[in-house]
Formats: sequence, C-alpha cells, structure tokens
Amino acid sequence: MKKSAFSVILAVLMIVALFTGTLTGCDPSHPVTPSDIVVTATETTVQLHESQVTNYDYTALFVVTKDGQAVTVQKSMLDLSQVSASADSFTVKCTYEGKMAQVTVTVTHTQYSVTLVSPSVTVNVSLAEDYDYNALFVVTKDGKAVTITDDMVNS
Repeated sequence: MKKSAFSVILAVLMIVALFTGTLTGCDPSHPVTPSDIVVTATETTVQLHESQVTNYDYTALFVVTKDGQAVTVQKSMLDLSQVSASADSFTVKCTYEGKMAQVTVTVTHTQYSVTLVSPSVTVNVSLAEDYDYNALFVVTKDGKAVTITDDMVNS
C-alpha cells in the first residue's frame, strides 16, 4: 500500500510540475509575438541585356527585414531556376521564412544591323582585286558601329 501511495503522490507531483512549467511559458508579462518579416522587391520589372543575365547580382533586387532590422539577402533565398539569357523574360523570386517577393526580368537581345552604302557598284576589272569591298557596308551591334573586317565580306 505504501508503494502505491508513493506512486500516486509521485504521479501527482509530476503532473503539477508539468502543468506549472506550461503555465510559466504562457506568462503574460513575457508575451510571445511572431516576427514581423517583410520581403520586398526594389523594382517590379528590370531590363537586362542578354550579356548581363549570367553575372547579374539578383540579390540587389530585394530587401528583407525582420522586426524592422535589415536581413542580408543571400543567393540561397533566391529562386533563379528561370534565369536564361535566351528568354525574352523570366521571374526571380526571393523567399524568407515563408514570405516571398518577385521581380520580372525582361531580356534585351543583341541587335545587329547590316546596311548597304550603295544599292549597286560598278568596279573596273583592273581595280577589282584592290577594291575596298568592306566600304560597301555599315554594320552596327546594339546601335554602335562595328569595324568590318575582310573575313566578314565574301567577294
């Protein structure tokens, strides 16, 4: 009988201890408040040239704060699965503790232009070998003049 009474008293003490520990965690003088997390995109859309896509710092497109304090945006927070220089556009997402923001990236592609200086040219046979055929064309890449080399022109 003494042994079972001791077991009952021990069980009651354990229940009281557990209950008291649980109530201590709910102390109203120390309220548990959820963190205030904000993930924002600095821009809704960004335009990049195809040559910039691979090495661009996409972390710079986002700001993360937790309880008003800045959190450094890490590459591991970003979903870069859609990043492609050959696409016309793609989305980059930043996620931190369940909060997410996204930016649409529009890709501009290299624009080449080849223009004839004159629609037709008559060249004397005696001058044909030394004629500057490169001078018949104007080439631009993204609006900037490109020097025409002999390997670009077939005569």
